[in-house]
Amino acid sequence: MFRDGQIVDYPLELAHASGRVTPVLCNASVYRDDNGEVVGVFAAARDATDLVARQALADSERRYRLLAENTTDAVFLVDTTGSFTWVSPATRQVLGFEPKDLLGANGMSLIHPDDRRATAVRKARLVEGVDVPDLESRRLTADGSYLWMSLRGRAIIRGDGSLQGLIVGTRDIDAEVKARTALAHAIEHDPLTGLATLSVALARIDRLLGELVERGPGRAVGVLCVGVDGLMAVNEALTHAAGDRVLIAIATRIATVEDDPDLLARGSGDEFLVVLPDLVRAADAGVFAEQFRLAAHGAVTIGVSHLEPTVSIGIATGGRGANAEELLRDAALAMHRAKDDGRDRCEFFQASLAREAQYRVNVEGGIRDALAGGQFVPWFQPVVDLGDETVVGYEALVRWVRPDGSIVPPDEFVPIAERTSLITDLDLVVLWRSVEILARLPAPVYVAVNVSAATLASDGYAGQVIGTLTRYGVAPERLHLEFTETALLYVSHHVRSVMHQLAAIGVSWYVDDFGTGYSSISHLRDLPVAGLKLDLSFTAELGSADATCEHLAKALSGLAEGLGLDTVAEGIETPQQAAILRAQGWKHGQGWLYGHAQPDPTPPSPRSSRGAGIAMLCQSNIGGALTTVACRTGLLVRGCACDNPKAANPASPCSSG
Repeated sequence: MFRDGQIVDYPLELAHASGRVTPVLCNASVYRDDNGEVVGVFAAARDATDLVARQALADSERRYRLLAENTTDAVFLVDTTGSFTWVSPATRQVLGFEPKDLLGANGMSLIHPDDRRATAVRKARLVEGVDVPDLESRRLTADGSYLWMSLRGRAIIRGDGSLQGLIVGTRDIDAEVKARTALAHAIEHDPLTGLATLSVALARIDRLLGELVERGPGRAVGVLCVGVDGLMAVNEALTHAAGDRVLIAIATRIATVEDDPDLLARGSGDEFLVVLPDLVRAADAGVFAEQFRLAAHGAVTIGVSHLEPTVSIGIATGGRGANAEELLRDAALAMHRAKDDGRDRCEFFQASLAREAQYRVNVEGGIRDALAGGQFVPWFQPVVDLGDETVVGYEALVRWVRPDGSIVPPDEFVPIAERTSLITDLDLVVLWRSVEILARLPAPVYVAVNVSAATLASDGYAGQVIGTLTRYGVAPERLHLEFTETALLYVSHHVRSVMHQLAAIGVSWYVDDFGTGYSSISHLRDLPVAGLKLDLSFTAELGSADATCEHLAKALSGLAEGLGLDTVAEGIETPQQAAILRAQGWKHGQGWLYGHAQPDPTPPSPRSSRGAGIAMLCQSNIGGALTTVACRTGLLVRGCACDNPKAANPASPCSSG
């Protein structure tokens, strides 16, 4: 290698005595004799550590500058005063500024005012040599808007250890941040109304309760539970899409009263929540509640239907030490009480409501267990022809018979079952067992079975009825289905179809408790209704000094006769009531005068059908009191000591017992 001349600054690595490898630059010359033969080499080496380091730094700077000038991210060099000393060309595409226009400008001028504090903290930590995570902040653009960007900075240190400045790389993450924000908003807000979710509302209530400590004694936080009245009926009659439009309308209206969206939330189902953050007096919550109640009024038009929605509002307040979930529960309980008491009203929470709610929970659990254990059975009350008092059929009335023989009154469990899907299970159990018993009774005796609005609207009900009749071989004409007048408030296409389908095979539909609900008379014309049942509240007043109920009963009888409908009067307890109804044209009747509900209906006597319902009473071993009632009717009772009506002793019990 040295034969042809000298070697200058030839890079080599030499091993130090310590074992460390040191970069060097070598100069070497060849010495020759007179004949030109190489006789030796003179070589010198100098340490090139600093030189190599500077060269590497220069190469690195060239590479980084090349990268910075061609990357899509904006890169800045900032001196110790915070001013830009170099701006990458990509800044033009990212922020819209010309790089030369930013030279000398302070970097903080491009940071959103709300993000400057966090940026300054991270800058200070970078200067201290701490490796900090990327910072998300908003940067000003040439058009005056802000973009979310990810900032990553590194300190530039001179050879003497002093700070030369910072190199800051920024990446556009605006779309990413907005997507995250939209997702977080979706999680925390109801997609239908845009109001906060229940979990968000609970967190806010807890925070406000915690702040009461700073506001002095006597201050309270209020919660209003705003329930839309009758929304389930709208859903069933006009579809859930219509119900959603009602909810949106109510949400919009309550937002006009409370313009702070942080104090409004969507609860569950048909409920909204309003938070009252700082009440001087708990009673003030009632004033606010009334404003929301009135704001909810106003027509909502859905297709050809014009609805007038109302809300029932429950009010609960709590001071220091209160719990958000308990406040919400209390407001909801008060709201349900407002609904029960007539709707479109406001109600303050009372401790008794919580006790009632616990009772309902216990009963609901008991109903589930009783359904599984077969404890619900139909008892049968006779229905007679008011002309000759012969038994023509029975109404099946549900009874809860516990394993110990005790009986739970229907009014203690039916209203609770109606609040849940349990009412449908209950209705079907009574249907199955009633038809099973009906199969053992001679034709043409019928059984009337009650069906709730929820069951009538459920899928598959018509199939359940048809399947049950087929299984027990019972003619459809012997089954009457009774539904309350209130169930006709909203008649959906599905309900109409079920009624017509069953009527077509011979099942008769009767409107129960007629005269107490809100149905339109047009339903009697348009639906396959076979008869009306006069509510017992009218019957109870017959023969009293107030003749109003007597006039109404007569009018309803005339209405039914004009429409060609059968009639049944409920709650007949005295011969006088029976005589009045008979004179008014009511065709059939039922009540204690003809017999209480009993577990097993007795078929009419082959000798005479008069008093068959009373025969059931005598054979059921019900005791002297009810037997006395039976005897006083003067009806023929099979197997009874008072078999001859004329010879009957009203005070003597029947021999059968």
